[in-house]
Amino acid sequence: MRLFIGIGLDYDVREYLKSVQTVVKQTAYQGNFTDFDNFHITVKFLGEIKAEEVSMVEEVLEEAVNDLSVFEIKIGDIGFFRRGRSKLIFVKVTEGINQLNTLHQRVERYFKAENFEASHKFTPHITIARQVLFKDNHGASLLMPHYCPKVRIDTVTLFQSSRILGKLTYTPLYHVKLR
Repeated sequence: MRLFIGIGLDYDVREYLKSVQTVVKQTAYQGNFTDFDNFHITVKFLGEIKAEEVSMVEEVLEEAVNDLSVFEIKIGDIGFFRRGRSKLIFVKVTEGINQLNTLHQRVERYFKAENFEASHKFTPHITIARQVLFKDNHGASLLMPHYCPKVRIDTVTLFQSSRILGKLTYTPLYHVKLR
């Protein structure tokens, strides 16, 4: 099973992210766009985990976040990671980064104690598209719709990543509520 720990996003946030994708699609001639139901913030990628180890992963996740409080973030602005000629396009987290970093560090520490590999540098973001090639090399200066409300983060989720009938699907397996 291919697993990761993340933060699921509510419907209104995903609607906003879909509107950002629409703007990106207008200036891109190629891209692999994130499915509406797959929008999330990755906290830690775990990789391939045996089915019999899932309950241990759930226990470690519970321990890692058991005393963390509910917090809020704000999202907005567009960013990208360059991948050769193409770009991975994301929406930035603009507020609440310290709380997300604390969550990430706690998860890293607890999973490291269980011999899981450390994650790469943590940059809180929401991927909206991969392998994007822009027309006329534009895209970094897109006018994005704004999302003003703060986003309440009250749950951390263990997700399974799999292909179902050829479609990438992120299935929530286990939720841990923040206090």
